[in-house]
Amino acid sequence: MISSNSQRAMAKQVAAQLLARLESHPAGLNAKVRRAYPRGGWDEYREAIAAMGNPPDQIARFEGAGIILQPKQLEFAAWARRLDTAEHIEDEQGTPELGFGGAKGPGKSFVSFAQAAVDDCQRYAGLKFLYLRKTGKRAMEQIEDLVGTVLATTAHGYTRGRVRFPNGSQIIIGHFNTEKEAMNYAGLEYDGILIEESTTLTEKARRAIRQSARTSKVGWRPRLYHTTNPMGVGHADFKKRFIDHERSYGGVVNRTRKFIFARVDDNHFVDADYKGNLEELHGAEKRAYLDGDWDVSAGAYFDQWQYEINTIEPFDPPLSWSFWLSMDYGLNHYNVIQLHAKGGDGIRYTFAELAHRKYYPAEIAADLQAMLARYGIARHRIDRFLVGADVFAKTGAAEKSVAEQYAGMGFRMIAAETGPGSRVAGAHHLSKLLGNPERGIAPQWYITRNCERLISVLPMLERDPNRPEDVLKVDMADDGSGGDDDYDAARYGLYGHDVKPITAEARRYA
Repeated sequence: MISSNSQRAMAKQVAAQLLARLESHPAGLNAKVRRAYPRGGWDEYREAIAAMGNPPDQIARFEGAGIILQPKQLEFAAWARRLDTAEHIEDEQGTPELGFGGAKGPGKSFVSFAQAAVDDCQRYAGLKFLYLRKTGKRAMEQIEDLVGTVLATTAHGYTRGRVRFPNGSQIIIGHFNTEKEAMNYAGLEYDGILIEESTTLTEKARRAIRQSARTSKVGWRPRLYHTTNPMGVGHADFKKRFIDHERSYGGVVNRTRKFIFARVDDNHFVDADYKGNLEELHGAEKRAYLDGDWDVSAGAYFDQWQYEINTIEPFDPPLSWSFWLSMDYGLNHYNVIQLHAKGGDGIRYTFAELAHRKYYPAEIAADLQAMLARYGIARHRIDRFLVGADVFAKTGAAEKSVAEQYAGMGFRMIAAETGPGSRVAGAHHLSKLLGNPERGIAPQWYITRNCERLISVLPMLERDPNRPEDVLKVDMADDGSGGDDDYDAARYGLYGHDVKPITAEARRYA
């Protein structure tokens, strides 16, 4: 805790600052409002506050500190307050987390630090926040600039690496160059943690740091704030934890994990030259840093992928369409089955998926039959069931191959195209079907958004550095995520279907 003498000294210091600004401060607020809300000024600003649901005391603190938040920043601040009482939903667990960003330039650092310093640390005495960021050449100077800007009229004391407030709250400025250095903060106790550039950390490091967000303070709920851009060593895991989660539960207000998408255009305080620099970028960097596109990856094989273009809302295909199945077999790895359809216009759809790990054919077949029944598709309407060659082999002491086991349950399988060169040809075929918006080529294949596994895997697949025409094979992570099982199922289904025309012999269910 800060001594009473230190508190009085800080109070005198800030009082002098406030007196010096007494006449200019209101005019400064007016100027900030006009710049942040150029269409309607104060009226537009108040409407934005009402829309985002920020509590009055929070806004009073920000305005008292000379801070006018823009709409996306207001949304971040509003969600920070919701974390006080939010409840876990679905796959959420652990400490509440709030993320902000995507593209560069929307004011991520400003609003996250302002929320921690001006709102959280002022409304609850004795908090200990960790502000953690990767150390660069000018990192400490940038932090000091941020402290000076955000806390210009807020009583505080600052020594290198620590911000103290009169009520005993404090922010410890942490830094790291390597994952090992970041792990030094694991095991300590912080009431809140703010991680800047969160994708520069692996999920292993973030998970360890999350364990440090805990408290013994009554009435305070620990939380983590993340700001970041796409790409970086932690991109894939961050995307799964926040972006994919947001796509699934974006309409749920009362939850403990939230990500707020923002771009440079959401920040009226950014100068035109900075935006121009972003617009000069090319390829993956432009999509990541200007557009805030989380479905981009440096070295991505399907680099034309765009979530808003290549995926659609779930729907029930007309029963007059043609239907087929594909499967990538697995026991210790995931066994993935996908249901595909094609209408009269030739457009293909992958609209349902099943994924099982350490399940046997009899168990999976029951779920497969239930999936077909869900869409009202009779088994005889399935044109074919395309699978890899491994399901036709008998292994160990097995009396029947996997294909024979499924056949005994009414699901006859045929081999997908797996001959020499088929892997590369299949990758090329899927790339063609995805289209290319930059060249004005519309997709010929859409994936419905309930197929979460396939959607999460495709944009993260990379080119094989030894065979650039092929997709790099990759195993799933320890938690069962990632891998290329879902991609292989789609390749069997789409490429196998299109290179093998349906014949009477191939139509197994008729």
